[in-house]
Amino acid sequence: PGSVFMYTMWSVCLVSLTAIAFAEAQRSGDVRLRGSLMENEGRVEIYHNGEWGTVCGDNWNIKVAQVICRQLGYLDASSFDVSSFYGEGNGTVWIDEVHCNGRESALGACRFNNWGMTDCTHIQDAGVICSNVSLTVFVDGDIRLVGNESSGRGRVEVYHNGAWGTVCDNQFSSSDVRVVCRQLGYHSEGSIVIDTDYEDGNGTIWLHDVNCYGSESKLSYCTHSGWGNHSCNHSEDAIVTVECGVRSIDIPDGHIRLAGGSSSRQGRVEVYHNGVWGTVCDDGFSDIEARVVCRQLGYSRSRAYAVALSDAFYGQGNGPIWLDGVDCSGTTRNELSNCKHSEWKWNDCDHKSDVGVVCGEPSHISPDDYIRLVGGNSPNTGRLEIYRSGVWGTVCGDRFSNPAAEVVCRQLGYQAFNAKARYGAVYGQGVGMIWFSNGDCSGLEPRLSQCSVYGWGLHDCDHSEDVGVECGKIILCSRRLT
Repeated sequence: PGSVFMYTMWSVCLVSLTAIAFAEAQRSGDVRLRGSLMENEGRVEIYHNGEWGTVCGDNWNIKVAQVICRQLGYLDASSFDVSSFYGEGNGTVWIDEVHCNGRESALGACRFNNWGMTDCTHIQDAGVICSNVSLTVFVDGDIRLVGNESSGRGRVEVYHNGAWGTVCDNQFSSSDVRVVCRQLGYHSEGSIVIDTDYEDGNGTIWLHDVNCYGSESKLSYCTHSGWGNHSCNHSEDAIVTVECGVRSIDIPDGHIRLAGGSSSRQGRVEVYHNGVWGTVCDDGFSDIEARVVCRQLGYSRSRAYAVALSDAFYGQGNGPIWLDGVDCSGTTRNELSNCKHSEWKWNDCDHKSDVGVVCGEPSHISPDDYIRLVGGNSPNTGRLEIYRSGVWGTVCGDRFSNPAAEVVCRQLGYQAFNAKARYGAVYGQGVGMIWFSNGDCSGLEPRLSQCSVYGWGLHDCDHSEDVGVECGKIILCSRRLT
């Protein structure tokens, strides 16, 4: 009995000492992330007065998230949420109305209401996504402006292969400047100014003969002569004066842009939310939603048209997929985020479903020339669809030949050699109109619409005869709608 009593007392002491040690290990102001399988993201919880509680998302911005992530040992924050995305916590909501300048070492060092003073519920529990990629860690293709105290004016320099270098000004145009401004986080196009007040650059001249459409997200994505290939000297370094005024951090929530297209009127739809650009899923996204996008971007002429393009037509984006299930029907909304949609970031998509939009105007080429491949395992294969009279439809396999397939591939920018027509709805049956039947192509036409056709929408087919096309995998030029 005595030994049993001593063992019991020792166990009690051990448990008590363990509890004390654990309590001492937690300090007021410690933070942790909960509610996610990923250790770098989750609901923010903070320790105070002997218990863990949550943080209200009121007045949050990316600076608050950055402080939290650095306190947890990460380099930066990539996103945040203010509406219990990672589930509602329990216990006390310890912090509300938090204000950080971004330089604090811990969340508890930021300004906020007194501990536990809040008008929030756990529906507003905040969460963060942390990253070990810091804004101060440079990656290939980063750019900066140097040589002037103003942060929006200076010589263009680009980071490559671990070193900063300059850009030769041969053929440097307003489209190139637009890309520079956008990459640096400005919201205006900028301008080129000949200025002799800047000292010549030094080091490697990285880029020469830069040629941008103006819609690229990075200067290095534009065509150029190749890294370090040039016939310039530093007296020709491109000097760019930017009159921007509005950086990305000042862009309002719900702002949109088109990226990856060959002009400012077409591209992948991206929306700005919680300080981060993200994409839109194509589920249910139609020309009705495309019209809202175009109106929001300022393309609102009465005879203008808008076309929605699915399956990452303009390439896959990155970052969060902010919107899914967008429904603008029955509305006259002028902002996409005001249409019905699922909760921000709630989706069942991946970036293969990023939606694109074309905002046309009467002087542009007719949208009746647009074609696409749908349902294939790669962008260069799929069921052939034609856009006509505001509606996507399919093509019947009757008399559709390999020369016709060559026209399709060439129009889409793919290699036409050995293009193949595939019959019997091998890429699945389409829906709606069958626009094209009994067409006759020589294989030399620049567009499918220039082949002879029995009559648009005239046919004796059903969708079991929808034709598909296989194109070569080499893209001959930038992929365009036209």
